[in-house]
Amino acid sequence: MNNRISRIPDYLIRLFVCLDLVLGLAACSTAGQSTPATIVPDGIEKEVTGLPTVEAEKPATGSSNIEEENVVITFASYEVDKALYEPLMDAFHQENPSITVQFVSLPTSSVYGQVEENNYRTMAASADTTLIIGRSAELSSYFRDLQPQIDSDASFEPDDFWPDALTACQDAQGRVLGIPLAIYFSGIFYNEAAFIAAGLPVPTPGWTWDNFRQAAEELTRQEGGATRYGYADPPYSSVLGTLIDASLAATDGEIDVNALAQTLQWYVDLAKSGILYPIQGSAGGEAGLQADERWGKMFQTNEAPAMWLGRLQEPIPGLAGISEETDPATHLAVTKYRIAPFPIDVDEPNAGTTPLAASCAAISAGSTHPQAAWAWIKFLSRHWLIHDKTQMSELVTIPARQSVAEKESFWNSLPGGAEPAVRFGLEHAWYQGLYPAAEKAVYGALEKTIAGETGLVSALTDANSEMASLPRPVADSNLIIVATPQPGQNSVSNADRINFYPGNTNIQELAALQTLVARFNQDHGDEILVSMSTGYSFPADKGYYEGLTNSFDCFISQVDSAGAAASGVILDLSTWLDGENSSFQQDYDPTLLNASRYEGKLYDLPLTSQPAIMVYNADLLSKRGLQPPTPDWTFEQFMQQITTVASISPTDTSYGFLPESQAVDTMDMLYAGRNIHWLDTTGALPVAKLDTSEMANALAWYAGLYQSGELYKSASGEEAWNSITTAIRSGQVAFWTALAGEQEELYFNGENPSFKIGIAPLPVISKSNGSFDASIERGFYVSRSSQNPQACWLWAKYLSDQPAALNGIPARKSVAASPAWESSVGADNAAIYRSALARVQTEDAETQSNTLKMPLESWKSQAEADVIKGNDPQQALIQAQQKADAYLSCLASANISNLSDKDLQAEVMTCAKQADPSWQ
Repeated sequence: MNNRISRIPDYLIRLFVCLDLVLGLAACSTAGQSTPATIVPDGIEKEVTGLPTVEAEKPATGSSNIEEENVVITFASYEVDKALYEPLMDAFHQENPSITVQFVSLPTSSVYGQVEENNYRTMAASADTTLIIGRSAELSSYFRDLQPQIDSDASFEPDDFWPDALTACQDAQGRVLGIPLAIYFSGIFYNEAAFIAAGLPVPTPGWTWDNFRQAAEELTRQEGGATRYGYADPPYSSVLGTLIDASLAATDGEIDVNALAQTLQWYVDLAKSGILYPIQGSAGGEAGLQADERWGKMFQTNEAPAMWLGRLQEPIPGLAGISEETDPATHLAVTKYRIAPFPIDVDEPNAGTTPLAASCAAISAGSTHPQAAWAWIKFLSRHWLIHDKTQMSELVTIPARQSVAEKESFWNSLPGGAEPAVRFGLEHAWYQGLYPAAEKAVYGALEKTIAGETGLVSALTDANSEMASLPRPVADSNLIIVATPQPGQNSVSNADRINFYPGNTNIQELAALQTLVARFNQDHGDEILVSMSTGYSFPADKGYYEGLTNSFDCFISQVDSAGAAASGVILDLSTWLDGENSSFQQDYDPTLLNASRYEGKLYDLPLTSQPAIMVYNADLLSKRGLQPPTPDWTFEQFMQQITTVASISPTDTSYGFLPESQAVDTMDMLYAGRNIHWLDTTGALPVAKLDTSEMANALAWYAGLYQSGELYKSASGEEAWNSITTAIRSGQVAFWTALAGEQEELYFNGENPSFKIGIAPLPVISKSNGSFDASIERGFYVSRSSQNPQACWLWAKYLSDQPAALNGIPARKSVAASPAWESSVGADNAAIYRSALARVQTEDAETQSNTLKMPLESWKSQAEADVIKGNDPQQALIQAQQKADAYLSCLASANISNLSDKDLQAEVMTCAKQADPSWQ
C-alpha cells in the first residue's frame, strides 16, 4: 500500500471551521475572517447625501417575470469557489438574458481557525447575494426576509426541501434569511466491532437516549490504567447540543437552571464515573488547543472511543489527511466506521434531535435588485454545489432539495450503511445556532462541574448570571450599501476606470469608503469609475510597493516617502499639487507635506493623522474610587492611577496598564517618565547609553510593575493576543493605548464593550523628547504604471475633502476645523485628538535614523525581556551595550553618508550580524 499525505482543500477547511462553530459554540458566515463591511455609520450618513436608496421589496414571481432589464447583480464567495460558480452564472444568464451575475472574491484569512464571530455585515455589503452558514439572531439586520418571495413564487416548491430545512438560516423571529443549498450532517460514529464484542445491538435510526446511555456504560473498558471510553465528545461540540439548544429555544435564550440541571445531570454522572469522555476546552484559547490535542491522541492508540460525535465530512480524529494513493476517501471516518443519527426522546419520537447545518444563499438588505437576486439564488438551489466529485468529503454534502438528491444520484455516493442514518437525521433535524453565547456558557458550567469545582446547579446559576451581565445585542440599523459591480468588458461607458485599494482599514473606515465610492461614481460615472478592492494577498516575490502597484492604480498606506522613493514604482505627485490653486495647497500644514516628500518629490497626498491616545475603563476607575484623567494629566498622575487600580487578589483581580501597544513605544514612555533617554540620534551615528545605573534601576522597577499588577503580563507565543483581548473585554485592565479613532475597535471585534470607555491624551512628561508617541500618517499613493493617474488624483482630492473617510484628524486644515468632522467623532473626542496631535512633532522623512537604530532597539528589547524573565538587569544591559558598541564601531569604520537606502540596509545588516551573529 502506497500511503501519502492528502491535502484537504481550502474550502473544506473553511467549512469545518464554520461547522465547528455552528454545531458547537457559535454561528458564522462563509466569509471566514474577512474585511469589514460596507455599512454607513450614523455619522457618515449625515455627511454623505445623494446615495442610492434601497427600494421597497417587490416579491418576485419567478425568473420568467423579472421586471428589471439588463441588470448586473453580484455574488460573493472565495476565489477558490470561482471555478464552481462561474459556469453556473453563464447557465443562469442563458436562461435569464436580462440578468448578469458577477463574481466577487472575498478576502481569505491566513489562519482558518480565526473566524470572526459576526461578519454578516461584511457579506451583506460585498455583493447582492452571498452564502451564509447557520442560524443567527442577527441575520435580519443584514439580509432580506425571503418569506414573501417563497409565498408568492409558485415555481419555488418549498415542499421539495428536506423537512424543516427552510428554518436552517432563520433568525430568532422565524424570518427566512437564506435559502438552503447544501446540508451538513452530524451524527454518532461507532465501532461496530466493539458493539459485537460486547453483545450489544448496534445503534439504528430511532434508538433512544436510554439506549445511548446503556451502550456508553457497557462499552467502557478500563485495563492497565488505560480507558476505552464508551462515548467521547469532541472539543467543538457535544452530544448534549440539541438538548441544550432545545431548552434555550423554549426560554428565548435564557438559561433555565433547574430544567437544564435535570436534563444534564446524567451526563455529569457518566463523565465523573469515567464512562463518558466529556467536552473540554469549550472556552477556546490555550485550553481549547490542548483539548483538541488530547482528543486526537485518543484515536492514535488501541483505546479509541467506541462512539463519538462527528460530521459526515470529517476524517478520523487524529488521522486527518492520511489516505491511500488509490483511494482518496480512506481518511474519512464514514468509510471506516458506522454512523447513526442522534438518539430520540421516547416521549417525542418525531421531534428533531440530529444536529444539522446548512449553507444558504442570502440576499443583502442593501441590494437594489431583489427580484434578479431571488431568481439567481432559486436557480442555485436546483444544483448540487460541490467542487470535486472525486472527493468523498464532498460527495457526502447533501443537496437541500430532495429532487436534486434524486437527480444527482446522491444516495449512491454515500458509503454503505450511511443512508438510513442520514435519511432519518434529515427527517428529525435540529438546526442550531441561535444562542451560541448561552450554549457556550452552559458548556463552561459543565466543565467546572465535572472538574469538581462546584455543583451543576451552582455552575449553571453562575452561567446564568454571566449571561445576564452581558449587554443585550442591538439590531444594526445602519444603511447597507452594496459594493458597485466591476465595470464589465461589454460596458458602453467611456469613463476612466481606476482600481483602488483602501489599505489597512477597519470596519468604520471601510464602510465610509464604500459609501464614498458609491457617491463619487454616481457624481462622476460618465468620466471616472472607481472600483475598490477589499481583499489583497501580498505576493512573496515582490516588495510592498511593487506588489500594490502591480495590482492597483492607487491606494492608501502609511506615509513612508523614503520607502516609496526607493521602490521606484510610485508616481511623484508634485506636478498635480502645483497645478492646484493656492487655497488647496495652503490647506495643508507644511510639516505634513514635508513628511510626504523625499528629496523634493511628493510621493503621497496626506489624508489623515492618528496620534496615540490613552484609553481607559471608566467603570473600573470608578470602582477604585478614581476620577478620569484630565487632558493635562501628568506621568506622575498616570503612575498613581495604575498603582491604585492594580489588585492581584484572586477574587478581585485588575491591572493598571497594558504595555503592549500598536500606537506607542511603551518602554520609551516609561523611561521618559523617569527622565531617562537611552538613545541620542542628533549626530551622524546614534549613540546608545544602555549600561547605566539609571537604566538598570529602571528595568528593575519595570519588572516590579508586573509583579504588583500595575502592568498586565500577557501570555506568550500564539496565545498572547487572546490573553490580551480577554483581559481587556472582561474589564480587568484600566488603561491601554490606541491610535485616535480606534479606541473601541482594536480589542472588541466590532462588539460593544460591556463597560464605559473613555479617552485622554497621553500623560504629559516633562523633558520628553517625544520619541515614544509619534503620530501615524496615512496618505494616497498613485502607481507610476497607472493608465489613469489624473483620475486617481481627482479621487484623492475628493477623499481629502471628506470629514469622516478615515479615522484620526483630516490632513486638510479646513476639514479638521469643520463642524462636520467634529460631529462625526464627537466634540469631546475631537478636542482630545487635537490635544494629542499638538504634542506630536511630525518629522520630515528620515533617510537613515530609523534604519540605523533598529538593531539597537532590538538589543534593548531583548534586555527588557530577559529582565522580565528574572535575569539581572545590569548584566542584561551590559550584554546589550557590548553589542551596540560593536555595531556602532563597525558603522563608524564604513562611509555610510552617501549610501543608497538599499546599500545602507545591507551595511546595517552586516554590522549587526558582526556584533550579534543571532540578529535578524
